[in-house]
Amino acid sequence: MKAVTLGDGIKVYNLSSGKTLPGWLAEKRKKALKKDEHYRRRVELLQDFDFPMSSTRVRVTKDGQHIAATGTYPPSLKMFDVQELSMKFERRLDSEAVDMVLLGSDYGKLALLHGTERQVEFHAQFSTYFRTRVPRPGRAMLYHPRTCDLVVCGSSDEIWRINLEQGRFLTSLRSVAGCEAFNACDVSEAHGLAFGSEDGIVECFDPRTRQSVAALPVTADSGANPLLAEPTSVTSLRFAPDGLTLGVGTGNGACMLYDIRAPHPY
Repeated sequence: MKAVTLGDGIKVYNLSSGKTLPGWLAEKRKKALKKDEHYRRRVELLQDFDFPMSSTRVRVTKDGQHIAATGTYPPSLKMFDVQELSMKFERRLDSEAVDMVLLGSDYGKLALLHGTERQVEFHAQFSTYFRTRVPRPGRAMLYHPRTCDLVVCGSSDEIWRINLEQGRFLTSLRSVAGCEAFNACDVSEAHGLAFGSEDGIVECFDPRTRQSVAALPVTADSGANPLLAEPTSVTSLRFAPDGLTLGVGTGNGACMLYDIRAPHPY
């Protein structure tokens, strides 16, 4: 990969100018090339890793072997093989998918959420095999492996749970913090569930008791950040692997890190 430095110090990389490796090259020769500087700095690109208009969601399987991506115009789902550096398959969708969840360690099972259609669509390796509807338009969803629940939130104060083992809806979780709609959600393997609301509140639930256990108004303490001077919606959530750190993104561009044991961001 060749780098060209512009006058202001910005480097531009030409991805197609490097040396390519023939597929028929022997394994011994490939191992010997590990000491070659040009070979070690090469960049290999996934073929057909693009969409005509935009991509809405990209997910990597837990085994690291495949990448799933959804796009628009036309709505479609693409699966890529990392080892082969190519597209494994492409499926056209009836409508745009607003969220996607992988249900296993590989690409064998996944779920798509179609917000405007109020529909959850389940895919296997061979094709689409089941669809179900939720009461209101959905905006985000997560999979809780310990209870085998697919959890969907959206334009309602209710959070819907679909148990994939029993194949039916369970009693919904309901907000007690006055949240009227939820935009984002995440699950921590260490404890429970968290949902980000349209009202700027992060509400946490215990999946064992199915009760709300805490509510955090992220815009209550603006501090030195002018972006938090006015209430705004929570648009993204992510727990760290240790379960103690929570990242929160808001609709006006603020990004905060919380220790869940303290009410203020650090």
